[in-house]
Amino acid sequence: MNDRATQTTASTCCYCGVGCGVLITGESGTGKELIARYLHSRSPRSAAPFVAVGCGAFSEALVGSVLLVLVDLWANNALQRLLNQQRLVRLRKRLERIRRPR
Repeated sequence: MNDRATQTTASTCCYCGVGCGVLITGESGTGKELIARYLHSRSPRSAAPFVAVGCGAFSEALVGSVLLVLVDLWANNALQRLLNQQRLVRLRKRLERIRRPR
């Protein structure tokens, strides 16, 4: 392994345990997917399948707006609250079905 690859691998290790998404950018053919696979293999989610997404077909504006919305949702914990609310609604419906007299 050359010095550049060793340096990249070492700097990548600090992101292995963060437990959240990581945006990897770079020119075509620079090894972005290799870095993504490396991160995934050393993450808490390594037992789950790795899904590579080629974003070359997406416009920069689309990716930017989607990322801003996701960052905003996670920053406000809105997405987690929404998921919890949906789970509670499903649980309440199940409980109502159990409690109904027959």
